[in-house]
Amino acid sequence: MDYINCPYCGKRVKTITPSHLKLHNKTIQDLKAEFSSQAIMCENTKREIEKNKKGPKIKKSIKYIKRYLLKNKIKYEIISKTYLNSFTPLKWKCKLGHIFHMTWTSFQQGTRCPICFGTPKKTIKDINDFLKSIKYSWISNEYNNIYSKLKVKCPKGHVSEIRFDQLQAGHRCHECHNEWKKINFSGNGNPNWRGGLSYEPYCIDWTKEYKDYIKERDDYKCLNPCCYSANPKNIVVHHIDYKKKNCDPYNLITLCNTCNTQANFNRNWHQSWYNAIIYRRYKI
Repeated sequence: MDYINCPYCGKRVKTITPSHLKLHNKTIQDLKAEFSSQAIMCENTKREIEKNKKGPKIKKSIKYIKRYLLKNKIKYEIISKTYLNSFTPLKWKCKLGHIFHMTWTSFQQGTRCPICFGTPKKTIKDINDFLKSIKYSWISNEYNNIYSKLKVKCPKGHVSEIRFDQLQAGHRCHECHNEWKKINFSGNGNPNWRGGLSYEPYCIDWTKEYKDYIKERDDYKCLNPCCYSANPKNIVVHHIDYKKKNCDPYNLITLCNTCNTQANFNRNWHQSWYNAIIYRRYKI
């Protein structure tokens, strides 16, 4: 796009807008009166020209859609008798006789008969057949689309609500999944298992008063400078060397719950990191 010079300040702009004219205490009428001989367009006049180029807005109707189909040689038939707006589903019939519902916006964008293209809407029978194949029973018997939740019962009798597309993707009963996790991800099956260290007793000094003392020493805040927790004020006292019986004040640091949980991963790095923080804060 070509740039023009403002006749008042000489600044190069794409168009001379009313907000720019306001800087010079001028209006669009002043601009037209003083520089009518020059080819200067303000924002409002440009919009008017563009609007005139596009022509008047055509109101859509069933007759308009029928003319559109005939003009573009699309072998589809519109069955609906009334048209509300471009987002209201209309009843269509394809060249093979399949009847389906689709909005005018989707049709204009190139979407066609879902049955011909292998993506028909699921029926009650289709859902019942799928649930029987995975040994589930359907309780609600209500279905709108693949994103609506179905009330189903698993082979163990657990009742849950889950979307049909999630069932197709392999998701199953939440309670059964939690039971499976308890069996397979507890004890030795958990990747964070450290031989039962969490069951070891704390030292004698590990009391509420002692923990409050450590929190007060650390100003009741998470000392991790890289903390990004949404609740940084929800704090706990963390053992830097992961040994519960070592309650030396320099082995303890105040962290939020998020940082304390993350410290269970990559323990060697976190131990060095928190040791350095305590050293710089209290031993230098």
